[in-house]
Amino acid sequence: MKYGLPLLVLLSVAACGRDPASSPASVNTSALDAKRSAAAEETVAAVQQSSGRAAVVLRFALENKPALGSPTRIRLDFTAAEPLAQVAVSTEGMGMAVDAAGATATLAMAEAGKTVSHTVVVTPQATGFSELIVHLLPSGDGSNEIVYAIPVMIEAAAPGGK
Repeated sequence: MKYGLPLLVLLSVAACGRDPASSPASVNTSALDAKRSAAAEETVAAVQQSSGRAAVVLRFALENKPALGSPTRIRLDFTAAEPLAQVAVSTEGMGMAVDAAGATATLAMAEAGKTVSHTVVVTPQATGFSELIVHLLPSGDGSNEIVYAIPVMIEAAAPGGK
C-alpha cells in the first residue's frame, strides 16, 4: 500500500503522453468490445477513499500534461455494475481550481456495465502533487456517498507562457 499512490500517480502521468489512436484493437472482437477495451487502456483507476464496495467504478484520463496555470481537461469514466437511475457527481480540487461548468453533474446510468463520461476542466494552482476529489451519490434510499481521489502531478509552466 505504501507504493500504491506513487505508482498510481506515475501511471496517470505516463498516460498523459499516450496517443489513444496507437492502441491496437483485437481483430477478433466486436466493435463494442474494441471500444470498451480502448477506453480501458487509455484510462487509469481512481483511488477509492470511501469504505466498502462501490456501486460505481471511476476511471480517468488526462487529456494533456497538467502545467501550472494552464487549464487541463480530465475525462471521468463512470461504470456501474447495476443500472442506476441517477448519480449525482461533484468535484473539488486540492491545489487546483475546478471550472464551475463541470464541477457538478447528474448522470443517468441506465445500463449495467456501460461507461458514462463527464469532463472536468481544472487549472493547477501549484506545482507538485494535487488531487481532484470526486464525490458520487447514487439515487435511492440508503445509498452511501462514494469518494474517489485522482492524484495529479503538476509541472511548472512552460517558458513563454504556454
